[in-house]
Amino acid sequence: MDKLDFHMHTSYSDGVFSPQELLEMLQQYSYELISITDHDTMEGCIQGMKLAAHYDIRILPGVEVSSFCWGRDVHILGYGFDVKNKSFKSFLHNIEKGRLKRAKKIVKLLAERGMSLDFREVINFTGKLNLVGRPHIARALIDAGYCRDSREVFDNYIGEGQSCYVPKPAPEAEKVIEAIKKAGGVSVLAHPYIYRDDDLVQHLIDIGIQGLEVFYSRHTADEITRYQKMADDNGLIKTGGSDFHGHGSDLNFFGFFSAPPSVLEDFSEYIEKCGI
Repeated sequence: MDKLDFHMHTSYSDGVFSPQELLEMLQQYSYELISITDHDTMEGCIQGMKLAAHYDIRILPGVEVSSFCWGRDVHILGYGFDVKNKSFKSFLHNIEKGRLKRAKKIVKLLAERGMSLDFREVINFTGKLNLVGRPHIARALIDAGYCRDSREVFDNYIGEGQSCYVPKPAPEAEKVIEAIKKAGGVSVLAHPYIYRDDDLVQHLIDIGIQGLEVFYSRHTADEITRYQKMADDNGLIKTGGSDFHGHGSDLNFFGFFSAPPSVLEDFSEYIEKCGI
């Protein structure tokens, strides 16, 4: 059976490849249905949808939205929404503006610690919409010779709890869930293992999250079993994705990951609604 992947990034956010380049790569590995889920923008997905028929790949509208819950940075995937919904576009645009302010604060903190970057150097690593995030700052630091790799940057400087970390000025998770629903989509908690807090996951379920990314590429077998049970116990849809960005270890498993066919059943309502 052809492969499925519902969590991929392009150069419209912090991915390496353009939507067209991504589709060309996916075609070589016989992917059937995917979702492009760039951070806080649907533009990469929209571009991919325009090109999809040429590559015989179907694309479910998707986006990965930044949110805030219990003092944590929480990522919520939205699927199957109306890409023309003006209210949702405006909602995402406001998050984009917050990302820019945050990045400038991080760069200032780094300069105070002797790692001076011209902000234009950081922007050079961003995608087509200049949606700047911490991965772009990490690349600029590495390029300038301050650090060896992204792990060193995040572990020592800009990761949560580190000296140059700045919380993302994102909306509360409940508002993100509501915005996705109003745009006709379904909300899914991305990579639940990363939070190391199932009480937080349960809280997000209690406030309305509609699915869990159970079959995540970096989940262990035990984690898949645990979140599958949590999804079943709470009547949630179960999704799966690689979280492909196009750099580092991503390239080692590209083309081999696939969500199980059961995900199609959970997404059937949205696939039908979107006419894909």
